[in-house]
Amino acid sequence: MYEKEAKQQEEKIEKMKAEACDDYGIKKQIPTPQSCPSTLILPRPSTLKLLLFTTEMTSTAMIEILQESRMMIPDCQRRLEVAHAELTQLLENEKELEEAEEYKEARSILESVKLEA
Repeated sequence: MYEKEAKQQEEKIEKMKAEACDDYGIKKQIPTPQSCPSTLILPRPSTLKLLLFTTEMTSTAMIEILQESRMMIPDCQRRLEVAHAELTQLLENEKELEEAEEYKEARSILESVKLEA
C-alpha cells in the first residue's frame, strides 16, 4: 500500500516538474502563476480580479507525503517478515493439527507469499 502511494506521489511530482513548476509549488503542491502557470483556471470575465488555483492539497506537501510513505515501507517489510517467521514456527510446532482446515489455509498462505530479501 505504501509503495503504491509513494509511486503516485512520485508521478505527481514528476508531472509538476514537467509543467515547469518551481520548487516551492512542488513542495507545497500549491500552484501559483509563478510556480506552475499551466494549473491556473481563469474565472468568468466579470470576476477576472480573482484567480482560482486548483490544488488537491493545500496544507500537506507532496514531498512530505512521499517521504512518509517511503519511511513506512521498511517497517512494513520488517513486520511482514516477523509475522511470516512466527507463523512458520507455529506451524512447525503444531504438526498434530495438519488435518485442520485452518492449518491447511495457513500453510497455503505461507507457500504463496514470497518475501523479498
